[in-house]
Order: sequence, then structure tokens, then C-alpha cells
Amino acid sequence: MPETPPVEADPELTSRVLAQFRETHPVPGSPPQLAMRILNQVQQPDADPTELTKLISLEPSLTAAVLRVANSAAYRALGRIDSVRDAITRLGMREVARIGCALSAKSVFDPQRRTEQALYGPVFLELFIHASTTALAAASLALSLPKLKTRSDVVFLGGLLHDIGMSVGLRVLAGMTGPDAPPKSLTVPGVQALLDAVHIEIGAEVHREWRLPDTALQICLEHHVRGVAPSEHSIELHIVRLASAIHLLQSRAPTEERLGEIEESLYCLGLSKFQLRSFDNDVKRFTSMAQQLGG
Repeated sequence: MPETPPVEADPELTSRVLAQFRETHPVPGSPPQLAMRILNQVQQPDADPTELTKLISLEPSLTAAVLRVANSAAYRALGRIDSVRDAITRLGMREVARIGCALSAKSVFDPQRRTEQALYGPVFLELFIHASTTALAAASLALSLPKLKTRSDVVFLGGLLHDIGMSVGLRVLAGMTGPDAPPKSLTVPGVQALLDAVHIEIGAEVHREWRLPDTALQICLEHHVRGVAPSEHSIELHIVRLASAIHLLQSRAPTEERLGEIEESLYCLGLSKFQLRSFDNDVKRFTSMAQQLGG
């Protein structure tokens, strides 16, 4: 049971945010192109480390982030490395690709105006860390469960964009002025509650506009829906939900909803309590990695 009751979203403000979104439709023009190129490249059965190195090297910030992770405390004893190719050798192609993909998608989680940064900069950063942690942890779990026959790249994309409606919704909120402006008394928990209330509708519209895979759209629409029966079509959903819920449980006060999502997805994936504890540690490791990417 939660120690304190969760904050409820202001219904009037929620309605105003959704109305403003429908009126202005501030959907980014396209998904992050470099992220999609990286993801498509490593999907190929004959994926080439040289090609991945070239893609990562297109952006100095990606190169710096990959090297930062490869030289982090977890790998310090292995000696310093100074090239993307060496990072691929140390971390593996898929891990480097996921790091590069997450960082190249960071723009959709970043404040784009000074007012957005001033009002909600830390919230934007928290959304990026949650999306990156969920994507990295979910993809890792998918790879560790080969019997479920799910694709880690699909799970990664679904995890990275499952809450994209929160980022877009936060931009809408930050841009509201005059009589529609949010009250000065609005707290961070109040903002989080509002984004929880609007992110499914907004996120689904982003997925449709970007013509993302049906699986990613399903994850966006249903990652908080209870009672999704286990099937070959819901495995990716439950993997992403489990990663997302565990990360939120680690970073926020527990809620009945979050605990219920974890219990249901554990059952649908056939995971034991021992596997849950192990995955909990994995999520913490990927949280640390996501924080490095967000820094």
C-alpha cells in the first residue's frame, strides 16, 4: 500500500491541456532520424560494426556519450578506450546502438524554449531518464528471454517512446499563457499527475503521425491497461510495462497501480521472484547509464 495518497490531476487543467494540444497539434515533424537509422542498421542479420561506428560518429555528442559509458566505473578496471570501435568491442554492438539511439532521440525530450527550461527543465530531464531506462532495460530483458521469441529492437523502440505523450504534453503546458496558464501553485507531483492523465491520448497521436510500428502504438495505448491477457502479441507490452513500472517504483513512492502492473506482467511473462530481483538490479544499472546520457 502507498504511504501517502497519490496526487490527483486537476481535471480542469487536464481538459485545457488536451484542448490546446488538439488545437495546436504540436507533434514533432518526424521521429529522430539518426535514432531510426541506428535502430534499422543493427536489425540487419549482417549488421556491420563499421557501419554502426560511422553512424555514431556522425554526431560528436553520441561519440562522447558512448565513450563516457564505456569508460564509466563499471568498466574502469578494463582500461581506458578512446574510439567508438573499441567501445563496440567492449560493450557489444547492440548496447552501443541502444546508447546511441537513446541519446539521438533526446531532442524529443528536451526543452526547446527558454520558458520550457525555466518552468520544467528538471521534469523534461526526468522524462528522458525514464524513457531511456525503460528502453535499455526492456531490450536487455527481451534478449535474456529467448523462449518468448520477441525482438529486442521492437521492445527498445516501444520503451523509448511509450511515454512520448508526456514530453509533448509538457510542452503544451509550458506554452499556455494568459487565462489558460497553469496556476503558480502547481507542484511537480501535480505536473506528473497531469501528464499521467494526458499522455496516452497525446502519445497515440504522435505514434500515428510518425507511422511507427503497430507494436509500438499498442505499447503506448495499453501500457497502463490492466487485464491484457498473455499472448504472442502482448509480450512486448508486458516487457516494457515491467521495466517502466520497476523504474517508477525505484524513483517514486509506490502506488497500488504500479505494484499491480508489476504483478500482472510478471505473471504474463512467467518470471519468478528471483528473476524479478535480478531485473530490479538491471534497472538500477540502466538508470545510472541513462543519467550519464542525460547529463
